[in-house]
This record gives sequence, C-alpha cells and structure tokens, in this order.
Amino acid sequence: MLKFIRIALQVIGALTVLAVIAAALTTVVLGQWLQYQPPIEKADYLVPLAGDDNRLLTAIELYKQGYAPILLLSNAHVPPPGRAEKLQSELGHAAPHPYKLRQEILDHFGVPAQATAEFGQGHISTVGEAESLRQLLGDRPVKVLLVTSPFHARRAAMIFKSVMPRAQFLVAVTPEYRLSDPWWSEQTSALLTMSEAMKLTFFWLGGAFRTAAPAR
Repeated sequence: MLKFIRIALQVIGALTVLAVIAAALTTVVLGQWLQYQPPIEKADYLVPLAGDDNRLLTAIELYKQGYAPILLLSNAHVPPPGRAEKLQSELGHAAPHPYKLRQEILDHFGVPAQATAEFGQGHISTVGEAESLRQLLGDRPVKVLLVTSPFHARRAAMIFKSVMPRAQFLVAVTPEYRLSDPWWSEQTSALLTMSEAMKLTFFWLGGAFRTAAPAR
C-alpha cells in the first residue's frame, strides 16, 4: 500500500513539474503565437474588422493592390456619448460619427461605392461580426481576407472559421500594435497579450458576447 502511495505521489509530482514547464513555455511564446500571419493571397472579399480604423486603412491598401474586389464593412456598436464627449461637442469639438468618418476615409482614397457593402448592426464582439457575415454570405465556400491587428489575428481566424466552416479565411494584419518580444517587456504589449489570452480562453470555453442593438 505504501509503495502504491509512493508511486502515485511520484507520478503526481512528475505531472506537476511537466505542467509547470508547459505553462512556462506557453507564457514565453504566447505573444508571437497570437500574432498569426500566414501568407496572404487574392480573395473574394476583404473584411476589415471593427475596433481600429487602422484596419480599414490596411484593407483599402490591399483593395488598391487588387487583393479583393469588394470591401465588406462591419457595423460596430457605437456607445452613446459620455460626459466628456458631450462637453467637447458643446465646445465645438465634436468628433464625427464613426460610420461617417469611415465613409469619409473611403471617399478620400477613392474607393467607389459599388466596391463596398455593409454587414450586421451593432457588433460588440468578433463572434457577432462572424455571425453577421454568415448571414450576409451564407454557407458558401468563399475566400475571405480578414484585416485586423496583429494581436487579434489568431483569435479572429479561429472564430470566423468556427462560424463559417466552408469558407476559407486568410488574415492580413496592420503594421500598428505589433507585440514586443518578449511581450512582457513593454506595457501595451503586456496588456494586449493578457487581454487577448483571456478572450481566447473565454471563446474556447464556449463564451461569446452577442451583437447589441444598433446605435447610429
């Protein structure tokens, strides 16, 4: 009996050590693993994901380079103005509505209206964007080039593929917000990495924030 207990404790100890080593190795490579960037190629659609106008700028650059003929634009949730925004408006410094600014950017770069289409309403998550894109494109074997930030690339590809398994998803990333190496050596990189790791874990556990009511 004592021998059995001793063996069991040794096995538990060995597994604990292996788990600690695996966790340490995962922590070291986490930042670079998140920055998923496979080779890009021509697609049927370009989809700059919501959350950062730099993604739209990169998508426009790729459109100009002929990577896809259509830009599909995600309608993200626009929260009501807070106290500071209201005061700025009263002082004559109101920021343009995000949808209006997006259109101004497209017009500035000469993207024709027939080369764009909107999808969804009030997205608050990547899952919401993926589900709305499925409603637009259906269950077709299309090729989609997602455009997002480097730290978001891995999770975005996983989510869209899980929602639209017949589609092929490529990912292009912006030059902004690349994670430092090691990721914990710089504050912004550390915050983005930890946030993305928690969001990815939440997704793996089946969690998702669905689209909110539209706000225009």
